[in-house]
Amino acid sequence: MNTPVVDQIFDEIALLPDNERDILFQKIHHVFYRSNEDAIVAYTAMGEPLTQEQYKQRIANGITQCKSGQCTTLEQLSADLGYCYADL
Repeated sequence: MNTPVVDQIFDEIALLPDNERDILFQKIHHVFYRSNEDAIVAYTAMGEPLTQEQYKQRIANGITQCKSGQCTTLEQLSADLGYCYADL
């Protein structure tokens, strides 16, 4: 159900030349989807906010580090912290 204001906006958009209408819809699309790209989806252990793209990049970097052997196993972490791995 449209309100009179929404109907008026649709009528005005319909009167625009095609190229101007396309530009308007591109701008509207950018507003809706750009804001999602910039939304905070996670935080680092230090409390720094991460966007979706930053979060995915950090995951990809972590996977690359683990594949190259640059990671700490749970057993190593347990030993470093003085815990018995079997108790975890």
